[in-house]
Amino acid sequence: MYKEGSYAIYQGKEYRMIKKKSGEIVLLSYDKSDLDKGFEYDGISKHKYSFGLPKYKKSIEKDKLEHVYNIVSFAIYKGYKFFILTRKDNKILLYTPDSINVPWRELGFTNTERYVYQKWINKREATRIFEEKKPIKI
Repeated sequence: MYKEGSYAIYQGKEYRMIKKKSGEIVLLSYDKSDLDKGFEYDGISKHKYSFGLPKYKKSIEKDKLEHVYNIVSFAIYKGYKFFILTRKDNKILLYTPDSINVPWRELGFTNTERYVYQKWINKREATRIFEEKKPIKI
């Protein structure tokens, strides 16, 4: 699974984290066993990576979180580093805003909007797929 967005470690486990405009911090889970940790059923997920799965949520105080960070997924393709925008079956959608250092035309990327270059590839075409985590303050 490719991850993107804010995540937190709570009781030794990683959860997707949302900070609402009100300041409320909500952890999301797709693991029914988290009901034992005080999570509540929150319907069926509409998120692109977990569509159709039951989801659970829990509001939490920030001092209960062990670590908080942002995750971005990347792929190395033809020697260049690209963001992974989404996935479908065995394909991933690569994205770059860099038209200067990346030969997007030669690599078969399409200019989908100003400064946005995208291309669907088979996962096996990527030399490497990885995540980068950066600590954030909440």
